[in-house]
Amino acid sequence: MALALTLLKVPFFATLVRPEPKSITTCDTPAHGLRYAIIYLVCLLPAPLLYYWLVGYPYYMQPQWFKFLTKFWPNEIFNMTPVNSLLLFNVVVGVILLAVYVLVFLLIARKAGCGWVNTGLKLPVAQVCKALLLAVVSFGLVYALVYACSGLSGTEFSFFKFHLMPMDGAHWRSFFVYLPVWLFFFLLVSVIFNSFTRINNAPAWLNYVLIAVASCGGLAVMFAYDYGKLFATGVRGIEYIPGTTSAEWLATIGMTFPTALAGIMLFSLLFILPLAAIASRVLFKKSGSAWLGGFLLSFVVLAFTMSEMVINV
Repeated sequence: MALALTLLKVPFFATLVRPEPKSITTCDTPAHGLRYAIIYLVCLLPAPLLYYWLVGYPYYMQPQWFKFLTKFWPNEIFNMTPVNSLLLFNVVVGVILLAVYVLVFLLIARKAGCGWVNTGLKLPVAQVCKALLLAVVSFGLVYALVYACSGLSGTEFSFFKFHLMPMDGAHWRSFFVYLPVWLFFFLLVSVIFNSFTRINNAPAWLNYVLIAVASCGGLAVMFAYDYGKLFATGVRGIEYIPGTTSAEWLATIGMTFPTALAGIMLFSLLFILPLAAIASRVLFKKSGSAWLGGFLLSFVVLAFTMSEMVINV
């Protein structure tokens, strides 16, 4: 993000910069504030309610011919089991958030005089392409540094489960296969954070807090309950993947499936999602474009997600 902001000062990319459009949200009355709070809380619900069900047990052991429960088996195209689980999660939660946003836009924002320009997406095609180029250059130069650090000193940039580390040719091919879904999700949340979650008449610091909480608040509450109960009692709050403890499942499969690996992945998401949300806000504020943040963050978060993952097929 820092490199992208620096490159925005270069004359070629400086033409991207324009005043940010107003948000579609203004909480100028108690009724508007209550309406905003209700929609905000509704948008927090899909992620924690669906996370363990969609992610499942993201593990695949082909040499042992044993496959743990996952909702999206790896194949020759989508060939990483953990990334497949997150892909499914991004698609389902993204579609739900998109539906809510469209309803808010059509039923509320349009009546208040807001239009396409307020989303931060209404730019000439040349400007959209320039935003993409800026994101590619920023991501590429930083990733070149990752390769340089690895080659010169053996240093890898890692955070618990997910890493930002050099990828080989097979990983880069998979990167571009998964990229469209990450583009969809992070362009969508860039629009939602900056044109709906942001409140026009609120202090800047409050908008940053609202956006960061919107990115992971529901998941954070679920995580706190899940691992807080583990700390207090020695047993996870959500011990098994939903559905695997039913009589029908046990009669067919014969075993339950724990949420262990999905919980490890959630730990990493709680690190990257609020940082990505804040970065999205900063890039939107500086450029007035939802495209730049959506492009750049989809590259970074996908690389963070898959660079150390094993290719299963």
